[in-house]
Amino acid sequence: VTVVNEDTLESYTLAAEKGAAGNGTWKALLEPTKAGGNYTISVSCESCEEEAVLSGVTFGDVWYCSGQSNMWLPLRYTFHRNTSVAALKRGAYPNIRIFCGDS
Repeated sequence: VTVVNEDTLESYTLAAEKGAAGNGTWKALLEPTKAGGNYTISVSCESCEEEAVLSGVTFGDVWYCSGQSNMWLPLRYTFHRNTSVAALKRGAYPNIRIFCGDS
């Protein structure tokens, strides 16, 4: 497993542990990583010559806000709806991700 900060090109590599069930599962405990974004995590398998890559990864605190279904409020109903949505779409807040699950 290799973790690369695409902005500074700092990186570290560590070995993953095979799962006990022998069914192709594995796990890796990543080192404490500086908060921020634009990391790439790549996982490669020496015996099968395959690689999986996650890009645009952000490390840091995760704030997950939720509530009851009657508390649901789309951005379009907020006072700054046009500027908020536009700012998020153009990447003004690169460390903010919006997740909207099924209601």
